Amino acid sequence: MRPSPVSLALRILLLIMASMGTAAQPISTPTGYRQQPFDVISYTLDATIAEPSTRMIRATVVIRVAWTVAATDASFPVHLRDLTIDSARLDGTRLQVVDEGQPADATYHHRIVLNRTTAPGDTLDIVVDYSGTMTAEPGTSPWGGVHYQDNVLYAMGVGFSANYVSTTQHWLACYDHPSDKATFDATFRVPRSMVAASVGRHTDVDSSGPLSVWHWKEDHPAATYLLTFAVGPFAKLDLGTVDDIPQVAYVLRRDTMRSKVSYGLVPRMTATFARRFVPYPFDKVGYVNTQLGAMEHQTLISFPVVIAQRQDTVNSTAAHELAHQWFGDYVSPQDFRHAWLTESFATFCEALWSEELSGRDEYLRVMEDKARQYIRTIAPGEGIFPLYDFPRQAPSSNYPQTIYQKGAVVVGMLRAILGDSIFFDGMRTYLRRHAYGNATSDDMRNVLEEVSGRDLSEYWNDWILGMGWPRITTTLIQETDRWRVRVSHIATDALWPDFHTLPLNVTYRNCLDPNAGADCTVDTVFTMDRDIEFFVQDPSTLRINSGTKCRSLVEVATVTSIGMEERGGTASHDTMTLAPNPVHDDIVVRRSTTKPASAAVIEIVDMNGRIVQSTTIGAGQERTRLTTTGLPAGSYIVRMSVDGKAVLSAPFTRSF
Repeated sequence: MRPSPVSLALRILLLIMASMGTAAQPISTPTGYRQQPFDVISYTLDATIAEPSTRMIRATVVIRVAWTVAATDASFPVHLRDLTIDSARLDGTRLQVVDEGQPADATYHHRIVLNRTTAPGDTLDIVVDYSGTMTAEPGTSPWGGVHYQDNVLYAMGVGFSANYVSTTQHWLACYDHPSDKATFDATFRVPRSMVAASVGRHTDVDSSGPLSVWHWKEDHPAATYLLTFAVGPFAKLDLGTVDDIPQVAYVLRRDTMRSKVSYGLVPRMTATFARRFVPYPFDKVGYVNTQLGAMEHQTLISFPVVIAQRQDTVNSTAAHELAHQWFGDYVSPQDFRHAWLTESFATFCEALWSEELSGRDEYLRVMEDKARQYIRTIAPGEGIFPLYDFPRQAPSSNYPQTIYQKGAVVVGMLRAILGDSIFFDGMRTYLRRHAYGNATSDDMRNVLEEVSGRDLSEYWNDWILGMGWPRITTTLIQETDRWRVRVSHIATDALWPDFHTLPLNVTYRNCLDPNAGADCTVDTVFTMDRDIEFFVQDPSTLRINSGTKCRSLVEVATVTSIGMEERGGTASHDTMTLAPNPVHDDIVVRRSTTKPASAAVIEIVDMNGRIVQSTTIGAGQERTRLTTTGLPAGSYIVRMSVDGKAVLSAPFTRSF
């Protein structure tokens, strides 16, 4: 039927009015929060997935929305990508749906025009019917969105490259932004040979009809990017309970035995994080094996099947994703500028898990490895940028390794500065204060300042808002019966902070030091707000960024040893400089002297006094290179001898 000129004009007018009404209330962007005039209370989904391999869905979702301000031209934004909205209804009346923006836009969505005035406190049930083929984020290697692989249909909640970040909109019509958390009640109708797993509690299954009907209910508010489902011929593994909370995993039957081993310590992980932070905040701990992962969906973690097949009981990846149930799910970022609040803390929890299993030394080893990995590999590969509001263009992404590895070390340094009691009290206060809600980077800082009584603004400026890392140089100067040690900042990039909040763990031997232990060893943390000086009795005992307290994100550019000697009433000195330190491959030894040069022997000596590498540097030679390839990780000494007499020594660390 051809529309009349009047009805056509009316439609055009409605479209103009709808666009005018929505222009005054732009939605939040993935990296920018904007207060909305509504609060989503719940999503109630009824989805039919009759043939999972086709990724076809036919669904109805009831979105319960509470209005927080009055609106004369109320409308509601719905994100839904590559699926068709068949109808939108309110109280049985069909509503107009207007597209806002283009699919390439980060904020592309559909605006449902409600045709009514709303008042604060009004609660509406908006019904959206939709259907089509579920897809994933664009690109050559999509991650976020819906996939069918290995006979499993599943959804991943975020994309690494999608400018809209949250990819739940590829299967659920919703306001897809982390700032608006809601409960989730879902019914999945799937083939009778399949299991449908989702978030929350499994309440019932009915297999009496042509399709099995699975019902799941998540009564705790969830950010939309943390909602998921998986449909496949799963077996359910019961891993045990912790405080009456079931721990389960959904796996393909071929992977049952191997997965049971890999997930074997999950209950202990749960107990560990509950003891460190607050009791587990949800109704189940759940994992589902998928080809892609890992992703911390609330109570149903999508876990890479290739890792589940390794039978690795330590399973630091499982610990990382489980830690997100506290950092990311229980308390979610207000928008994705604050993603470090989730990833940095979950990666830090990998080290906590290592500490639980193997003690403090292993915690420090993991932290040292993360710091070295960031400086040596990650920063050169994806660029140098802050933890907060980082760039997302390649070679970075929505989830760059910087916010994982650098972020974990930054959290560990904060632990060292505040001390365990205050640090973990601060974590518990933060989690309880923002329970089942959202938080920003400033919220975290405000809580830690409140609990500790300290001003952390400079630390935040250095490590959260700033980029890069500090570089220091260490100089050992021989005096009559001791050595003076000076540790100094050296210039870095002009855009980098001064890093005056660097905590630096140093160990050395000095029996006269009031902080020395029974064996004369000092193990202390200096705050590098300025150059520091102290004395050692034996320079070979000096260790920088070492000890039992912490590992920091710092580059020791050089270690210089200056030995003094009296000759005919005139002081002369030899100088030996090592770089880099720590070292992974080769170490360069530079030598200078104020007296006539002689040939010198340069040796690498291990902590048992064994010479493991040796070379000769000629009288006119200023530098030589020694390889450390093949040496075990640990502490060593470079010793320089002239005419059979050791004149200088300086320590270095062989990194992992």
